[in-house]
Amino acid sequence: MIQNNISSDKYKITYNPNLVIIILVIFDIVSNIISFIISLYLRSFLNPIFGVINIESVFPMLWINIIVIFLLFSNERMYPGKGKTGVIELKKIFSVVGGSFLAILIFTYSWNSIIDISRLFFVTYWLLSTILIASTRLFLHNRGSLLDWWNEPIIIIGAYENSKDIV
Repeated sequence: MIQNNISSDKYKITYNPNLVIIILVIFDIVSNIISFIISLYLRSFLNPIFGVINIESVFPMLWINIIVIFLLFSNERMYPGKGKTGVIELKKIFSVVGGSFLAILIFTYSWNSIIDISRLFFVTYWLLSTILIASTRLFLHNRGSLLDWWNEPIIIIGAYENSKDIV
């Protein structure tokens, strides 16, 4: 009888996409809130030059943006984001965040009396949220790839010389 010397615990699949999705959603929301706070602080700092900004007038934009970004990321299958290279994910992040702010822009100018937005605040919020969401996702994928529950295991069939470029 031939015994298998390979330990089954070593090759146990521990991939947990639900945990990855929860972590990505939480960090997307936190990145969005941080971008909002920094943009609001920057605009409030410039109050003597550009006038006073009312937080109650821009606060709905944060909730609209969080919901729209979550829906667009879900639609683009960015949760958990498997099967995408870094370049493709970065392009999708730029298009999704841009689409979210385009939706806010359309909503704002359709119902001008509901949300009154400073253009400086809007542009800085857009830029900061794009940069922070892309940066945190890059960091999470980079650090998460070292964990066994983050990635889905794959098998590469073929000669080592041909497959080492893929690995």
